[in-house]
Amino acid sequence: MNEKNQNTPLISPLLKYKHTSLSSFGEHQSCTATTHNSYKAARNRTLHHNFEQTLQENRESTQRVVLSIAKNEGTSTPIP
Repeated sequence: MNEKNQNTPLISPLLKYKHTSLSSFGEHQSCTATTHNSYKAARNRTLHHNFEQTLQENRESTQRVVLSIAKNEGTSTPIP
């Protein structure tokens, strides 16, 4: 039992160091993943904004065409 108590202080710092090393690596991995996820989220927001803008422009264009057709309906004037 006395021998076990003498070995414990020698093993314990090694385990603590190894744990700290793994923890630091895990934090680094997490930081990298967080940065990557932030980049992806920003890109997705930009793509979504561009999509919404294009969608709105298409709606307005469609509305102009529909109004033009309605205006020219019943006449022989071709729609430009």
